[in-house]
Amino acid sequence: MILLMMSSRNWLRYAPPAFPENEIDAKIKSAIDRAVRRERNLSQEVEDFVLSTTGIFLSTDVDRCLQLTTRDEKKNLSIILRRLADKKIVQKVGDKNGCWRRVDNDPVDFMDYLNVTDEGMYDLVMPLDVHKKTAIMPKSIIILAGVTGFGKSTWLLNVIRDNMHKYEMYLFNSEISPKGMNKKLSYFHYPIDQWKMKVIPDDKWDYNNIADKIYPDAVNVIDYLEPDGDKPFNIHGVITAISKRLDKGIALIALQKNKDREMGVGGVYSAKASSLYLALDWGRITVVKNRYREEDQNPLFNMRDFEIGAGQAIKPLGGWYNEQSKRQAQKIKQYADAGFEDDTFVRE
Repeated sequence: MILLMMSSRNWLRYAPPAFPENEIDAKIKSAIDRAVRRERNLSQEVEDFVLSTTGIFLSTDVDRCLQLTTRDEKKNLSIILRRLADKKIVQKVGDKNGCWRRVDNDPVDFMDYLNVTDEGMYDLVMPLDVHKKTAIMPKSIIILAGVTGFGKSTWLLNVIRDNMHKYEMYLFNSEISPKGMNKKLSYFHYPIDQWKMKVIPDDKWDYNNIADKIYPDAVNVIDYLEPDGDKPFNIHGVITAISKRLDKGIALIALQKNKDREMGVGGVYSAKASSLYLALDWGRITVVKNRYREEDQNPLFNMRDFEIGAGQAIKPLGGWYNEQSKRQAQKIKQYADAGFEDDTFVRE
């Protein structure tokens, strides 16, 4: 009993003083306010992170970047992201948990298509008068898909030779050494020391960095572009990146193609970003895609035969035609050779 009384006296001596009720309420309110401020600050940090992204992100990316450690912080992150989704700042992507995309709410600068001039359009000369069938604007992508050994490099070098005194020319070379390039140019009836082009060797560029190397305001000739890996359709992304890199300039890109195919490596994906797409077979060129076909007086006639003559000159063999007109001409010739004078009944 004595011990109990002594303990009670000691407790009374050291016990903390009692707080008035209003002071306790103030402390509780202050603690709640601090918690709200912490959540509000986290909300701002999450929103700042989201606005700094350029595309798709995971909630774990936010977690890692903001160094969230407690269970409450991670729970709050999910709540904050849902609130941002309600505000149309982020959007869920696919069926994967925690996968988000920043919504692009930036204002749109509308295209001014009225106050334009012809300044900057390219007066580019191409073999076989291909240039007369189209218009070449700044940022244009021209694709030349050809079977290996069928004249792609010769065609591109003709373009360079015929335009290098009007435009700044850069040739992205592959598989040809300096001696090989010298030999190649010696076949042209043009002094080698008067070629005005800068050649970028293939150890200075590749499929992955070609867009970074493009000269935005010049004529870029790429001989040739070969996709990496086992997904050739990804070539679309590289060609699009080249197009975005261009400003006042253009790019002519050579691709490999199979003999029995109309399009080059990557198929239709290699054509999506192009304004002009040409297929080169032995002795024949075909216009596969022409964004400005209205410039062409005979847009249905998309093929032309040629031969490579002395001095690497690409000489036309006849005019433009298509498969239907070719079949018709062959039938007319067959009937004429057989002695029929009236061939109207074979016309299609």
